[in-house]
Amino acid sequence: MLHFRLSCVVALSLSGIWSGQLLAVPYTFDPSMLDGGNSMVDLSLFEEGAQMPGIYPVNIVLGEEIVDRRNLAFHLQREPDGKRSLQPCLTVEQLSRYGIRTEKYPGLATGGGEEGGVQCARINAIPQGSMTFAFFRQQLIISVPQAALRPRFDGIAPESMWDDGIPALMSGYQVSVNRSQQTTGAGSHMDSAYLRLTPGANLGPWRLRNILNWQRNGQSPGRWERQQSYVERGIIRLKSRLTLGESATPSDVFDSVPFRGVMLATDEAMIPSALREFAPAVRGIARSPAQLEIRQNGYLLYSRHVAAGPFAVTDLPGMMGSGDLQVTVVESQGPTQRFTVPYTVPPVALRAGYMKYSVMAGQYRSSAETAGGDSGRSSLGQATLMYGLPSNVTLYGGMLGGERYQSASLGAGLMLSYLGAVSADITATRGRFRDGRREEGTAIRVRYNKYLEATGTGLSASSEWYPTGRYHTLSEVMDDTRGDLSPFDDDFGWTPQHFSPRDLQGRRYATTMQVSQTLGELGTIYASGNRTQWQDGEHEDTLNTGYGYSYSWRYISMNLSVNYVSTRNRREKMMALSMSVPLSHWLGGSPSANYQVRSGDGQVIHSVGISGSGYDSRLNWGLSQQMYSGGERTQDAVRGLSAGWTGGYGSVSGSYSYSRSQRYMSAELDGGMLIHSHGITLGQTPGDTTGLIEIPGVAGVSVGYMPGVQTDLFGYTTENTLAPYQINTVSLDVSTLPEDAEVGQTDVKVVPTRGAVIRAHFDPRIGARALITLTRTDGMAVPFGALVSLAGTATVESGITGDGGTVYMSGLPPSGRLTASMGTHACEALYQLPEKPGGGGVYRLKAVCRESDQKAITGGQK
Repeated sequence: MLHFRLSCVVALSLSGIWSGQLLAVPYTFDPSMLDGGNSMVDLSLFEEGAQMPGIYPVNIVLGEEIVDRRNLAFHLQREPDGKRSLQPCLTVEQLSRYGIRTEKYPGLATGGGEEGGVQCARINAIPQGSMTFAFFRQQLIISVPQAALRPRFDGIAPESMWDDGIPALMSGYQVSVNRSQQTTGAGSHMDSAYLRLTPGANLGPWRLRNILNWQRNGQSPGRWERQQSYVERGIIRLKSRLTLGESATPSDVFDSVPFRGVMLATDEAMIPSALREFAPAVRGIARSPAQLEIRQNGYLLYSRHVAAGPFAVTDLPGMMGSGDLQVTVVESQGPTQRFTVPYTVPPVALRAGYMKYSVMAGQYRSSAETAGGDSGRSSLGQATLMYGLPSNVTLYGGMLGGERYQSASLGAGLMLSYLGAVSADITATRGRFRDGRREEGTAIRVRYNKYLEATGTGLSASSEWYPTGRYHTLSEVMDDTRGDLSPFDDDFGWTPQHFSPRDLQGRRYATTMQVSQTLGELGTIYASGNRTQWQDGEHEDTLNTGYGYSYSWRYISMNLSVNYVSTRNRREKMMALSMSVPLSHWLGGSPSANYQVRSGDGQVIHSVGISGSGYDSRLNWGLSQQMYSGGERTQDAVRGLSAGWTGGYGSVSGSYSYSRSQRYMSAELDGGMLIHSHGITLGQTPGDTTGLIEIPGVAGVSVGYMPGVQTDLFGYTTENTLAPYQINTVSLDVSTLPEDAEVGQTDVKVVPTRGAVIRAHFDPRIGARALITLTRTDGMAVPFGALVSLAGTATVESGITGDGGTVYMSGLPPSGRLTASMGTHACEALYQLPEKPGGGGVYRLKAVCRESDQKAITGGQK
């Protein structure tokens, strides 16, 4: 704490008897009763029920809610009744951030005085407005009428608090390399590498973003893929976002369209209580250490090494609206898995009066172009509009047109209360293929979505019927003859992929359904499937079902996963049962023993191992042994080890496994870099919105709740989990502060706009902490209640002497001059810190305080 707690309580308890109804009763105290009859002590301030001015840590309360925590400087101010009280200096901007409608009261900015060159707000410019310092509760209570407060938004901060952040350059990176080597025969090996870069820049409200992927597999040459490259900014008045460059349109009415051009669309993150787009969960079971890839519309969304056993991906980045997800699991041992996860956006259902729109003009951009293929560029424009009407009805529609493709759609959605939401629309299309063939068609689509919170049931369904002609999507027309990059083939090479004749024969209908059900303590079941039928009567089905169960008893936990995948050419059942027994109860630390059994393709795999973590969960490690039985071919037992480290500059992980016939090695490295006005800061993988944490000169301080996030040698780090347009609290772990450093506040609230790099600044006090006993030249202690400050600096906060003249000070240099003020008297003391501190890193020393001609400031007024 900034002041020595015990001395502060003793010194200030004199004023406590004025609380309650006794406040109006005058009291006086005889100074001769203190410090052996010292008549120089001035207690008139306490006799008025006031306290000493200075800097105090307080909670700022508005409307019975704590809106801020900070150290505030309080000065004495004379009230209309002639008494003195402590008042802080809050600016108009601060009051606005707390939720007060400052724009309605221009008088706030005048007549409040100045402090430290800052204009103080005059709170009584608001009728019935006041600020009261509840000293003993350390609370500053701001009281204003309800009409002076902004309406409370659910999750969205007031617009006046939105901050575009600072200019900065940044980039995230992810590197993954793998090698699978045969140890028998010719000893051949197979390598793969993956690199993902996300360079960008911020200037005011403008954001430049890029997503670049590089991939090499086997003996094939590496290929670059530019997934997106665009400049954007928020238009606050329109609650919209302007995008210039290579991006993708929303998928509310039409399928998402990758384009190069300009787009203006509603930004729902700016709107309170708006529904957010969600990403589907991708689940499965890897037979062995594997590389997991997820693509949508030909674009690579996700690539990550996964361990053997069940996996679940619930945070897919860069979703491009509707479009089935093609999942590839490249096994280090055994054949590659491929399956599809159907995905459609929820039905259209908006609140009454809410409008959502998008307007785009530019060129169509196929995924083949990103890898140097035939671009098939064509001018394209799109406009969509959605509007919520009364009675839970939503109308929506749009037009999409270009040189070779035109489409129009019109539909309506209906909220069915507890029955969910349903929407239906009709879309007419006309397309001209590259060979000159023209085809027209119509599609009728019905979508349904419902989640029952009471039962934990989620259901979504979509069905499309093609009654006339041959309906084609934009990508089918524009990419009909392209050569695209497919997922890995069994030889880990790239293969050209073209549309088959089946794709162009015309569909009759397509149905997709996803169901998930929570069974409470019995686990969760899920299923997703789709059927597509063509005009000739043939059909193709895909089904993916699974079950998950978790159980724990004392120190033992168990997990069960069952997955079934069925397509036209493949049917597979997989099961995984795992059990974990923590060993910390017997061995200390965090190790645990685990056993897992998996089955699939008639083969059973047994795994046993030990794993653990350390260094505040920054280090993770594991040892494993796998044994195989059954199946068409015999496999050797596999032994492996893995380790990973998450630090302030990123994370690194690696694994190594071997058997008599094969070795498998992988390594991953990811992190981020931020270039700003104070230098270069390395950090963990950046998110969409970033906080720059500043504690200048203080290294090694933990920030937030993510493992490994610490300030660097210069006192900077990044926080990558901030939510745009919302109040985010950035917190420090004060237990990690070095002994010679303190901060006045441990929490800072920030409200960034989307994509911003926003500063979260903490003012550190770097220097020694000391308990100093001050005595006068006659050997008597300096009176308690004296205000002690370091002469010649404003960075070291003052302290208050307790009984015996002892004061606690922090941020002190090795030597200096202290000034003690009490009433109309003041004295000065020179000090020199000892060579070594005492217990807890606190120095203890004595100093003589000599009389000074300086006038005390205690009785001054503001």
